[in-house]
Amino acid sequence: MSDEAVSAGTAAPPAGKASPNPKIGLFAAISLFAGGGAALAAGYGEASLAAGLTAVFVVGAAVVVPGPVSYRAGLASGLVAMAGLMLANLTTGVPVAAGLAMAAVSILTGVSRAGGRAIGAIGMLLGAAYFLPAAINLTVGLDAGRTAELGLIGLGSGVVIVFVFAWIERLRGLRSTRQEEAESLKEARSSKDGPNPLALMWKSLLSGGPEARYGIRRGVILGIAMAAYQVGDNHNIFWVMLTMFAVLQPDASLTWTRAIKRSAGTIIGALLIGALGQFLPPKVVVGLGVAALIVGLSWYKSNYAIYVAGTTILTVSIFGAIDGGFATWAGLRVIDTVIGATIAIAAGYLILPDKRQPSTG
Repeated sequence: MSDEAVSAGTAAPPAGKASPNPKIGLFAAISLFAGGGAALAAGYGEASLAAGLTAVFVVGAAVVVPGPVSYRAGLASGLVAMAGLMLANLTTGVPVAAGLAMAAVSILTGVSRAGGRAIGAIGMLLGAAYFLPAAINLTVGLDAGRTAELGLIGLGSGVVIVFVFAWIERLRGLRSTRQEEAESLKEARSSKDGPNPLALMWKSLLSGGPEARYGIRRGVILGIAMAAYQVGDNHNIFWVMLTMFAVLQPDASLTWTRAIKRSAGTIIGALLIGALGQFLPPKVVVGLGVAALIVGLSWYKSNYAIYVAGTTILTVSIFGAIDGGFATWAGLRVIDTVIGATIAIAAGYLILPDKRQPSTG
């Protein structure tokens, strides 16, 4: 699961409170395996991962919103994920089309931030929902009908998990408390009559606002990277592109912070799994990688470096298990991450830079 996909439904933790949230990792793992497993049983092979990702989007959106479990948010998230999956199916393997699609989605992701938090979350979700299947080439060899079926399997799996979670909430007596929270939030929102979100987005786009400039930055570097990746399907380009996708933020200070934390997490994770891979059996290393991912997801809101370390461990373990080159794959991931982070930082200063970069400390 991508960083933006996770951040679309989560808020930054309070300063000084760095405690993990096992629920995030647990639900992500359950959703991924449920959706992917259902698609695998239906004969989709490696493409089954797309259904798993769709299920993650559905469950994540349904459980993170304030108040009772939201089927509406889950379904909306699933439909957006399916739209991204279908777009990936149309453009994968066609470098120019894939590059233009990535650029357009990235610009929309940036501009959506002008529409408020909810619209911004939808924009980030769409960005991740297109980027992941397109970059991993999940829909190669599938026609539009089969791709839609794959998305529906993920959507259905996610809804089932949401239903189970809602049922558990009722048994534990948590639903009434969450209902009160939702009603309080609704009252607070209704008391603030603001401009139309779409009007704000359009205004930002026409005036070249900071959100539009941020989207264009993402569009330029990610569009070029996606087109280049579709030409040669080079693993190094993929990881450089993934780093740019995660690191580039609306202002320079946030980009620097994300770049440093991602680089640190990658180095720690790569060194750890690279060393363990020298004396542990490949299957054991992959098992450790899965466990590391769950732990990493639990720390996403409180320590981004630990989250990245977990995802790095899983990645290196999977690729290293294929040919036994754990140390080689670990080294490549570190190099690719540093290159991607450097490009993202440079883009913030060279591509339509904001005249005044706010400092967030």
